[in-house]
Amino acid sequence: MAVAAGLVALALLACLAETARPDLQPSPNVVVVMTDDQGYGDFSLTGNPILRTPNLDALAAESAWFTDFHVAPSCTATRGQLLTGLDSLRNGASSPHGQRHLLKRGLRTMADEFAERGYRTALYGKWHLGGNTPGHRPHERGFQDAVHYLRGGVQSLPNYWNSDLQDDYLLHNGSYERFDGYATDVWFDLAEAFVRQRREDGEPFFLYLPLNAPHGPLLAPDRYREPYRHLDKETATFFAMIATVDDRLGRFVALLYELGLRDSTIVVFLTDNGTANGEAVFSAGMRGKKGSLYDGGHRVPLFVSWPGGQLQPPGTVDALTHVQDLLPTLLDLCDLDPPQGAQYDGVSLASLLRTGKQPELQERVVVVQQSDQKGRGAVLWRDWRWVGGELYDLSEDPAQMRDLAGERPDLTAKLAGDYEQWWAGVELGLELEPYPVGMEPQMLTSYDWWHGPRVYNWPHLRRGERGQGRFAVRVERPGRYRVALRRWPRESGLGIRSPAERYVASDPYMAGDPRIEAFPPGRALDILEAGSRFGAVERRKAVEDGAQEIEFDFVLEAGLTELETWFVDRDGEQFGAYYAYVEQMEGSE
Repeated sequence: MAVAAGLVALALLACLAETARPDLQPSPNVVVVMTDDQGYGDFSLTGNPILRTPNLDALAAESAWFTDFHVAPSCTATRGQLLTGLDSLRNGASSPHGQRHLLKRGLRTMADEFAERGYRTALYGKWHLGGNTPGHRPHERGFQDAVHYLRGGVQSLPNYWNSDLQDDYLLHNGSYERFDGYATDVWFDLAEAFVRQRREDGEPFFLYLPLNAPHGPLLAPDRYREPYRHLDKETATFFAMIATVDDRLGRFVALLYELGLRDSTIVVFLTDNGTANGEAVFSAGMRGKKGSLYDGGHRVPLFVSWPGGQLQPPGTVDALTHVQDLLPTLLDLCDLDPPQGAQYDGVSLASLLRTGKQPELQERVVVVQQSDQKGRGAVLWRDWRWVGGELYDLSEDPAQMRDLAGERPDLTAKLAGDYEQWWAGVELGLELEPYPVGMEPQMLTSYDWWHGPRVYNWPHLRRGERGQGRFAVRVERPGRYRVALRRWPRESGLGIRSPAERYVASDPYMAGDPRIEAFPPGRALDILEAGSRFGAVERRKAVEDGAQEIEFDFVLEAGLTELETWFVDRDGEQFGAYYAYVEQMEGSE
């Protein structure tokens, strides 16, 4: 490993005195921090000429900084691969939209592995691997304490009405509670309390901090925006959100030193995909952004730091690595055997971290996939990139601007063959994970349809945008079920035909611009009829003035089926109902 050039001096952290230096426990603590929509160029250490990230720079300076590390081009797939060590098309969570966000039930997660070995486990931040769906929630997937948002950004339909990153209602182990403060502060306040308690109780811990920042809606405490006011509103606020993370991460690492836990704690930092907003300022010379199969969509920094772990000295690591490597790597570093029969798609990087050598990585082939559609993938090998049939040599063309497929048909065919072989291995895992109904009441939204044009966030909802889709469901228990359809969520108190008032978010800096405002006035829709279908059984009802929801009862057998819900307006247009509340009626089994 070569020592990274240009890193901020370690004095930024070294000045934080450790109050205690206990002997290293047999297994270290693990903290995984992941930001949302922060790309490779959104750091001062990678060369950004405007954004300042001193604490992230300092963490990198005491870490193995993986410079050729790749995730998925969008958030859900990265999260599922991180927690399971499996390809997204194998674990079920391949897309942020529709029903492909559900991590398959029965799969073990990183939290399961640590919890079953005596660790205390917690998640604070963004989940996006099953929403609040029974059996798919973080407190049911190995996390003993979990406070989180649902789905993509806080303006996604499943989240609590008008959440705006300030004093929001968040899910705590499946139930809503109000948490005061700005979201980034909430996550780190919870993390610090968790770490303090573990230190007091002498318990090892696994802490996962999948932060929502800097994902939209772009809202931030104004003081963090000050250095960036000369930029456009979106970029200024995007950078301010990153600055909040940098500030709180620095304070969190300082706490580990203060508690005498730094030497015995592995700290991992990564981001979930390429930048969403920062590419116009600095792209680190890469093509693409979030959602792209070019490197700018999925190559991100990875920092792994364990001062007391007898790893190689801090510096850069240029091996081709992937997010699926982190689960087997962390188990290996902690001397924890994987479950019997476990087969990960990632590989342990512990040897590379400990010795600086892992020769088998030199010929490694990595596939990055976007969605569950064949062909929407990139193959990475050495300095070569095969992107949906195009071919690029990063050693000569890091910006991926010159397609060499016509000049190197042999290599193009080889990498296309690697993709075909990979696809054949994951294709059998593409069956859709159904929503379970009958375990307990749950809410389904137009974000959750398994196909079709979806209405997935509050700007769409408030503008009255329309789509149509269905839910693949598994009826867990036979009996009588009720489906209640709404235009707005229950906590809004609004009627089906009602408009919604414009909501001024906690950060008024972003208000008033229809391109970026998350809470515009809500359009009233002249809905006359509602309908619902379970399997082949269909129900329809008229919508009366003042109605907030329309209810339908069904008698269902256990097993797989489909649920479809809709509204019909005065012009006779049918479109999907935005919210559906499904529950089994008491005593109906």
